[in-house]
Amino acid sequence: MYRRLLIGLLLLPLAACSGVKFAYHQLDWFVPRYVERYVELDDAQSALLKVQTADLLRWHCGTQLTSYAASLREMNADFQNGPVSRTRLATHQVEMFRYWQALAEQAAPSIATLLATATDEQRAELFANFERANDKFQAEYVDRPEAARRKAATKAMRERLEDWIGELTIAQRQAVATWSETLELSGSERLQFRRHWQAELRHALDRRDDHVRFAATVQDLLTRPERYWSVDYTQKNARAREQALALIAEIGATLEPAQRQHLATRVNRWAGDFEQLACAPPQIRTTSAVGAPAIVR
Repeated sequence: MYRRLLIGLLLLPLAACSGVKFAYHQLDWFVPRYVERYVELDDAQSALLKVQTADLLRWHCGTQLTSYAASLREMNADFQNGPVSRTRLATHQVEMFRYWQALAEQAAPSIATLLATATDEQRAELFANFERANDKFQAEYVDRPEAARRKAATKAMRERLEDWIGELTIAQRQAVATWSETLELSGSERLQFRRHWQAELRHALDRRDDHVRFAATVQDLLTRPERYWSVDYTQKNARAREQALALIAEIGATLEPAQRQHLATRVNRWAGDFEQLACAPPQIRTTSAVGAPAIVR
């Protein structure tokens, strides 16, 4: 749940049809309600989560948003100036990972603090909801016929690309179809990882009275989830990243003038919104219910 929440915190503004600024200003409302989809909080926990969310957003707008804007502008410049190599795309990918890593590291102590307050009933509710989500994932990404899963992957990739560059050409649509045909589907491995990760979290919660150890385990689960991947999933994931980079490089080399303009317009709007949303860096604080630093620094 929390890993998806952090990803959502990072990406929700980019996915919001109503605009980056509007979506970002709704995060203090969205985050607590997202959490309560998985576990109902009592009044004290709700108040704690509200404070944690506000602190995280202050850190985020004070330290991250201008970097997001700069990265977007840099990527746009690469595509505007000509074909972008897979090596250069990989550099951008690493930079995006660093943003996710910074967000996870910043939020983890507060997540541990909140989790440490969970009652036995809340733990049971959390893991029951995890399992329902796992069943839904299995139905969509494991049990569906392979042809249907590949069709869904093709549709999702086309939609993501068209969000950035507008309508694809016939040749670009064919490139996406070819990518999908050769993609190694990893639903089973992803489901195995989800259950392994959840089992580790359950085990940590069983020993949450050891506050220091519990906080360290939650930090590890959130910031280094790849440690819990199987060998097969690690290998498939690496190959999938390479295939995605190859596809983007191929599409980027065939951009038409209208597509470059679409990309530039979208990037400039989002980058400008991020720059306007940026705020002053927060002050340092060091309070935590589990003895870990608070999320503001």
